[in-house]
Amino acid sequence: MHMKSVSFPVYKEILLDLQRRIRHGFYGVSGRLPSRRELCGIYGVSEMTAYRVQTQLEKEGFARREKGRGVFARASEELPDSGRGVGLVPPRRIFIFGMRSAFSSRLGHNRRMTAGAERRAAELGLETCRAFLDDPAASEIPGDADGILLLYTPHIDWGHPLLCRRQLRRIMLNNVFPDMHCVLCGNHAGMAALLDLLTARGVRSVRFCGGLFCDLGMANLCERTEAFRIEAEHRKLDWSIQEDGDSRRLLHLLTESGAPPDAVLFASDYPAVRFREMLSKVHVRTETLLAGFDGVEKNLSGIISYRVDYSAMGAFAVDLMLENSPENWMLPRIHHVSGSGKPIEFANNRKRKDRKE
Repeated sequence: MHMKSVSFPVYKEILLDLQRRIRHGFYGVSGRLPSRRELCGIYGVSEMTAYRVQTQLEKEGFARREKGRGVFARASEELPDSGRGVGLVPPRRIFIFGMRSAFSSRLGHNRRMTAGAERRAAELGLETCRAFLDDPAASEIPGDADGILLLYTPHIDWGHPLLCRRQLRRIMLNNVFPDMHCVLCGNHAGMAALLDLLTARGVRSVRFCGGLFCDLGMANLCERTEAFRIEAEHRKLDWSIQEDGDSRRLLHLLTESGAPPDAVLFASDYPAVRFREMLSKVHVRTETLLAGFDGVEKNLSGIISYRVDYSAMGAFAVDLMLENSPENWMLPRIHHVSGSGKPIEFANNRKRKDRKE
């Protein structure tokens, strides 16, 4: 079923953008705002739209017109309180968008985020709809009174109209996209907790592998890599980072090197599981702990991981949907759901030969 898309008026988008800039002192000491002609060039609109924006800025107390000189921003103490303006219409329903593969059983983190969002929405009396980015005809088209949650997958198309459209309520889950609010787990807190568990097991040397079999979005990968660097240094560990995907180099380190690390930490669970299978087929001189990050893979036996509470991330995104200030939705942020997980050691349920010499 299709519904007509209701686009947010262009002049309102420009109005909110200028109001945001005025509040943050973008126009400096002079406070001179762009002229009508300059607004046309900046935003690609007609002079009539630019005039309407200037008039509305004056009407709402953000600007004053000086005859013969132009339009100027009012001083910060003269601006209206951000809470006094008319808020947005509360969302009636929330669309959870992803590629069709994003809802597959293999991507457990997406299923958990979706479940958390749907559960929280039900508690708040909001309707939720699952929709597919790769098949727009199979989905309704959200209107401006609807909210949009976007599940990140590595195959998401940056040029998709839904991602480019300046929708008021858009939230990306589990990665960072421009011009929208983004929700990530507490990667730094998670890495700290994971390294605490490893050091409690006697680990003193550890290698972090970011590129090997990596299936993460760049935001999570960068944060986890930097968090490892900071937390390993803080604990005075003997640490190193391997950013390429050369599994042979890592295997050589563990099988031929005279000083293999006590543990190998991967940026997510999937590469830890893949490397565990590779390691089981070669001769290993010493026991090396393998660690992942996410806790969503089906078979994590014998692997230490940080189990992310993706359900909490989905629920947080729904709560964020209730933010009713137009200005805040024009100022997107990255939100970290702190405390959204715990370190865990998955028991080794498989029989394995002792490979120690």
